[in-house]
Amino acid sequence: MHLLYFHVIVLPTACIPPMEDCPLCAHEDQELRYPDDPWITDEIQARFPDWRPEQGLCGTCLKEFENPFRP
Repeated sequence: MHLLYFHVIVLPTACIPPMEDCPLCAHEDQELRYPDDPWITDEIQARFPDWRPEQGLCGTCLKEFENPFRP
């Protein structure tokens, strides 16, 4: 006779970070980013005039505005 043992790990909900909606694209992200580079924040506000840096944005949107070839 063989016995099988399974280990189940139950994480309390406090360990799972809450999902937040990106104010630019409305997709959910576990961690919004808060850029402090004035060039990036100016570029975002040029396309989204109501956006403020303290609102943050998702990683996908941030990558869209990070341009390695900027002046």
